[in-house]
Amino acid sequence: MPFFAPFSIVAVTGLLFGCGSRNEPIKSDTGTQPIECATEFSTVRGTVRSQVEWFKFGEVMPFATLLAIPKHRPGGPIALLADEHGEFEANLPEDGYTLMAQASGCDSELIEFTAVACTTVRQNIDIVECLDGAIGR
Repeated sequence: MPFFAPFSIVAVTGLLFGCGSRNEPIKSDTGTQPIECATEFSTVRGTVRSQVEWFKFGEVMPFATLLAIPKHRPGGPIALLADEHGEFEANLPEDGYTLMAQASGCDSELIEFTAVACTTVRQNIDIVECLDGAIGR
């Protein structure tokens, strides 16, 4: 059974707020001064890759579906979609998350990460297990 069945998926498509690095320096006549970040969002990006025997090890998994499950925020999981190169990117509210992916009937490992406002998290994820009858066989 796919891991998506027990969750009520909340697809987020409008989280396109820009995030830079926290306290990014700016130049002025008086020197370099830090500026504060004005958002509560963090960018998470990465690549979904195969680590199962019937796919080439390390091969990217195009169009994988991912779930970012927040630890403390209400509203349920946030659905993401990898592109044709297996890459994904999303702006997520600051929180701790569990990330999981599914591609071609196969599931990923579970990854824990923390999204901190105004930062970018690089989080690759591996597909490691396939169910009997999976498309990949």
